[in-house]
Amino acid sequence: MTDADTKIQPLKVEGGSPATETLLDLRNLSVRYDAGGYGVHAVRDVNLTLKRGEVVALVGESGSGKSTIGHALMGLLRFDRNVKVDGAARLVCKDGVTRDLLAINDREMQRIRGNDVSIIFQEPMSSLNPLHTIGHQVSEAILAHKRISRREARERALYFLRHLGLSNPAQAMDRHPHQLSGGMRQRVMIAMALSCDANLLIADEATTALDATVQAQIIELLQALQKESRMTILFITHDLGVVAEMADRAVVLYAGQIVELAPTASLFRNPLMPYTQALIDAIPRLGSSRMPGYELRGIPGRAPSALDAVTGCSFHPRCPRAIDACKTDMPALEAAGLSRLVRCLRWKELEQEDRSERAAAFR
Repeated sequence: MTDADTKIQPLKVEGGSPATETLLDLRNLSVRYDAGGYGVHAVRDVNLTLKRGEVVALVGESGSGKSTIGHALMGLLRFDRNVKVDGAARLVCKDGVTRDLLAINDREMQRIRGNDVSIIFQEPMSSLNPLHTIGHQVSEAILAHKRISRREARERALYFLRHLGLSNPAQAMDRHPHQLSGGMRQRVMIAMALSCDANLLIADEATTALDATVQAQIIELLQALQKESRMTILFITHDLGVVAEMADRAVVLYAGQIVELAPTASLFRNPLMPYTQALIDAIPRLGSSRMPGYELRGIPGRAPSALDAVTGCSFHPRCPRAIDACKTDMPALEAAGLSRLVRCLRWKELEQEDRSERAAAFR
């Protein structure tokens, strides 16, 4: 380890109690696309609060609006004239000033992006510039936000690549993206996201494109870094196994709306929304192929397109427990106990039924 390494400190969260202090307050976020004259609502009235030092997972099938929320927070949708973003996303920045990420101008967003909030994209090969070396790209991200020399930026980049477990990081610094494996490229993306000490990290399907072994390594790495730095992570995924491994709270999205929000343990132990139950039932069980009568369950039908006009509960065409009222009445997002929200007309009734079934099973 060089002297430069000892001077570079891991991420720090300044002030406040991580258990109570709000870092991001997202209110009534809606994203609407203009598709040939048709208004397409990708996200509808999403409200979410992120505390310092917690990991929150956004879960749902493809098209549920998960990545759209992440891109809106990063200001990546403001460059498209066919996209309208409404609501407020108030982030407490490092300087102690609370700024609305959806209202600030492009210059302010450029200062915040990477410095206060960073993102890891799903596919690093499409995010890294094939014409520049790894060292150049990580160093440029650091130089954009820190007043240090190029030599110091390179040393800082080397520190983070080494800290992230990249084999022979000095050699990797001089390589181009296509010369690295998928797992190495993803580590480079994480290094870029962490190198400026952002307090909020958005991981947009950060492990989806990786094989199971590398995925497990990246998850373990993110967990260690999060505990060490107490940064907040918004983890976007469709993999409930990753949610169970990483998240303190889980937010289930369907058709651009929150349909359930709960602490992760409570969500898996007692899902209240039939869609959440269907997602959990679709998880393959270890050794299940040898269980008599076991069948891998899927969710019938398909998630509605943003172009589809759905009345009532958006999940009712696929829900095995839907009644006539579900087809006409849009359910509100209701409080369902401590730190729990659910969007279902029948959740109280279904919870009671499920409790009775579980009680009967143990008699």
